Amino acid sequence: MSRSVDVETKIIARFMPGGKAWVTFRIVGHVANLILRGLAKENIRVYDAINLLRDTIPDETELFLDEWESALNVIDGCFREHSNSIIRRRNIVIKLAALGVQTSADFVTLGALFGLVIEVNSGIDHVPPGDGGYGTASPPFAIPADFADVKTARNTIVIRVVVPADLTFPLEFPIPFTNPSKEEMECLFARLKPATNDLIVIEV
Repeated sequence: MSRSVDVETKIIARFMPGGKAWVTFRIVGHVANLILRGLAKENIRVYDAINLLRDTIPDETELFLDEWESALNVIDGCFREHSNSIIRRRNIVIKLAALGVQTSADFVTLGALFGLVIEVNSGIDHVPPGDGGYGTASPPFAIPADFADVKTARNTIVIRVVVPADLTFPLEFPIPFTNPSKEEMECLFARLKPATNDLIVIEV
C-alpha cells in the first residue's frame, strides 16, 4: 500500500538542504511545500505502477490470481479451487511450466514444483534382462504379469514418487495419508504424456 501524500511530502522534505533558504519547503501550505506535494503525488503514482507491474508476476501476484487461473485454465479437473493464495500461485507456476514439458528431466522439474521428488523411467528399465528388459530400475516388473509384452513396457512411463516421511502415521506399520499434491501431479502427468504411452505412478 502506498504512503499518503503528506507522509511522502515529509520524506522528500527531509532530503532538502538545511538553512533559512530551504525552511519554506517544510512549511505546510507554502508554495515551496506545494511543489514538494506535487512531486510526492508523482512519486506515489510511480510506486503504484511499479507495484502493479510486480504483481503481474505469477509467483508473486495477489491482484491477478483470477486472471492467471482463467488464462491458464488452472481449475481443470486436476487442480481444485483453493482460497490459499500460496497454493494458487504454485498451481499457476506449475501450469506455466507444464506448457514446455518434453523430456524426463522436465517431468522431474515439474514434480519438484509439487514439492515431490520423482524419478522417471521407461517400463523396459524395470523389466529384468531375462524378460527382454534392462533391469536398471526398481521395483522389477515382469512380463506378462505386469506388462503384456516388451513393446508395452517400452511404451510405458513409470514415475517413482518418493513419499515424505511426514505423510505417514508414526506406527510400526505406517499408514500413508492421502497426498493432494501427488494426486494433482498424477492427473497432470496423465494429460501431458504422449498419446501413445501409458503411465504408471508408484510410491517408494
